[in-house]
Amino acid sequence: MSIRRHQKAGLVLAAVLLTTSSWAALPPGDRLDEAERLGNRGALLAQEGRYTEAIPVLRQALELNPRFVPGWYNLGLASERTDEHEKAAIAFEAVVGLLPDHADAWFHLGLARSRTGHHRDAAIALYQARELKPGDARPLIQLGYEAWHLDNWESAVDH
Repeated sequence: MSIRRHQKAGLVLAAVLLTTSSWAALPPGDRLDEAERLGNRGALLAQEGRYTEAIPVLRQALELNPRFVPGWYNLGLASERTDEHEKAAIAFEAVVGLLPDHADAWFHLGLARSRTGHHRDAAIALYQARELKPGDARPLIQLGYEAWHLDNWESAVDH
């Protein structure tokens, strides 16, 4: 087994340990490899701006490995770009469910919730992003907008 293979196995193990206490939840190795391959292809399609092509590829990856955090994150980003904000929110919720310290996923969840009119949920996600990544100004800017939208002028001025 090569060093790369060992590193990949370690990452998969870490993801499983973060999300479950049961070894039975680990899909067979070939499914993980195929999910990673599809996830990489979907990410590449998205980087090329081919979001509508990336989405089904990423969904295939997630069918093989529903605990594949990069697949969920990239699906959320691609869904954002195609204005499917509810689907983006679902994908980002999966990310933060599997990896609660993922500040960028919390931020994008806040954006998606805002764009679907769920401003209180957006504010909660954005506060979480702010707590996890205090130096990032994006959550603060969006929090000001959410506070204004919720008629909480005092909080909006603070942000």
